[in-house]
Amino acid sequence: MRTGSCKGRKNSFSMNSEIFPDWSDEDIFELESIGKKTGIHPIKNTTGIQQMTTNPIITSIPGSLETQSLSSDINDEELPNRTPMYGLPATDKGKHRLMETSTQEMFPAVVFSSPYSHKLKVPENWRSGPFPSLLLQELLKSFPEDWYSFVLNLLDIFHSDEKKSIIFEVIGDTTLKDMYSHVVMSCSGIMLGTDSIIPSPNQVFKVYSGDLPWSLGLDWLTQKPELLALALKAFRYTFKLMFDKACLGPVENFAELVSYLEEYDKNWFIGMVSEPQWQQAVLQEKPYLFSLGYDPSLSLYTGRVLSLQEMLLHVGQLNAEAIRGQWANLSWELLYATNDDEERYSIQAHPVLLRNLTVQSANPPLGYPIYSSPSIHVSLF
Repeated sequence: MRTGSCKGRKNSFSMNSEIFPDWSDEDIFELESIGKKTGIHPIKNTTGIQQMTTNPIITSIPGSLETQSLSSDINDEELPNRTPMYGLPATDKGKHRLMETSTQEMFPAVVFSSPYSHKLKVPENWRSGPFPSLLLQELLKSFPEDWYSFVLNLLDIFHSDEKKSIIFEVIGDTTLKDMYSHVVMSCSGIMLGTDSIIPSPNQVFKVYSGDLPWSLGLDWLTQKPELLALALKAFRYTFKLMFDKACLGPVENFAELVSYLEEYDKNWFIGMVSEPQWQQAVLQEKPYLFSLGYDPSLSLYTGRVLSLQEMLLHVGQLNAEAIRGQWANLSWELLYATNDDEERYSIQAHPVLLRNLTVQSANPPLGYPIYSSPSIHVSLF
């Protein structure tokens, strides 16, 4: 009984294994073999003897699109007549998803507590700070909240009867305040450094001239030309304010500080002589020009202030006959009297007739013209 059982099991296995065709590399992409591949699944019958059953295994060609043509209800005779459909090359969508995720993290949705705060929001590309959160928190401790609130009270962008209440809501919007504090203190940390060390005169001069020292967020600031121009302008105004405080005394309150800044913006150009804006300010007749300089031979930093002033010019008119009389006397003295004295009387100065100027303006060889133009042809007809 035991022997027969073993023999029957052996014959059953050998019989089921005979239906598998030979697998070779030549027919790996043949469609006829797709429906003929079978799998072996052991089952138990009622007598407890395991039997091997075969079921067709549907496999797909690598790189092809799986369609309903490979389903089990299709006859084997129809498969060779069907053309396989190949798909496009595989693409990596992980990078695209990562970029979308990073963009959403960089510019999250901003929710203001006041509906009027959106009029004062900063551009989106300014919101991504260059410093780590711990370092930024240290910089935010120096943010002037009183000056921030004072400036918001001066803005005239809310045309409504309830302007005071609107300004009060905007000042209390912590989201807007955090937005401005991050931008302002990031620019301050880039220009003056993130430590509490007092900047050297060389560093102040370089930043004033636009040569920012390398820092962690330098690339972040230079990639935003509008923000860089505003930060540089604020730094130059700050330096000029310090210069005036040293000469004229300290600023008493915020109202006086605003008057200083308005004066700078209206009547001053504060920059460098080498900049094209200096020439534009001269052509625009700015009342005052201010710049900094450095003498490397003396290691000396200098400040230059130019002011627009009215020049008093004296304009007079000489009698034409008086001029001709001097020229006639000059001809007689040189041609007839042959006076070659360099200190002769005819070339001495005269406060009324301006004899030295009129003698020099005579035609050569008697006079000494400053400029002699070429011959000019004038048509009479």
